[in-house]
Amino acid sequence: MIILVVLGFFLILSGVISDEFLSVRRTEVMVRRFYLKQQVYHEAVSALKLLSSYFREDNASYDTLSDLWAYPFELPISEGEIRIRVEDEERYLNLNLVRTEAGFKVVRRLFEELHITSISPELLRVWVGGPGFWDRAYPPKKAPLDSLEELLFLGLSRQDFYGKAEGFIFYPGLSSLTTVWSNGRVNLNTAPPEVIMALSPRVNRTLAKRLVEYRRTHALKKVEDVVLVEGFDFEILHDLRPWATVKSENFRVTIEVRVGEVEGELNAILRRTGSDLKVVYWRFS
Repeated sequence: MIILVVLGFFLILSGVISDEFLSVRRTEVMVRRFYLKQQVYHEAVSALKLLSSYFREDNASYDTLSDLWAYPFELPISEGEIRIRVEDEERYLNLNLVRTEAGFKVVRRLFEELHITSISPELLRVWVGGPGFWDRAYPPKKAPLDSLEELLFLGLSRQDFYGKAEGFIFYPGLSSLTTVWSNGRVNLNTAPPEVIMALSPRVNRTLAKRLVEYRRTHALKKVEDVVLVEGFDFEILHDLRPWATVKSENFRVTIEVRVGEVEGELNAILRRTGSDLKVVYWRFS
């Protein structure tokens, strides 16, 4: 009987010790993850500072997809790695242009090219404060878009937002070709064909692809250089001048950091004006 009592006591004691051990172990894991998350954050901030220094020193009069910033790269660190991607926002069409009559025509051409049907450019124009008829139960914002996700609130379908296939043809979505961060001009050295086509009713897909092919080996150093591309005449140049540039001002930076088993991502928008550089958007997750 005494043996059974002693055995029971030791079983209870071992259970208590086991629970305490597991509790301590969980605490150690939580502390380690917290420490690693802090390290991930500081590594991301350091990488952003390094990238900012590069842009401050990069005073080129034009930006292309052959520039150093346009290539993704990785940096090894203790117990992990850093991955960095940069995209200029001037390669995309700023949807806030829709508010003016001239800008509305540009945005409408992009909607037509992408077969966007779930919302109209007319609706978008009224939403940001332009003229037109509003038929929704809620009032229009009457202010520029702050993010592309507002389009989903307006009723844009996920297919029109992310891209869709119609038959054997794939149409990119607005999320991959538009922005709210650019200065309003489109960089002809970095823009995709669909955006180039939206800038002029005289530019078809063949001409847009011809420009994309030309710039692989010949950077456009000024907007006027576009007439060096076969098929681009001075009438097209006249159409492009209000909307086009060859230099980018806003850059979307994605920095992914892994330290041990912990990962984090920093997203930022850098705005470069001459030698001045500032962060206009920042989010770490």
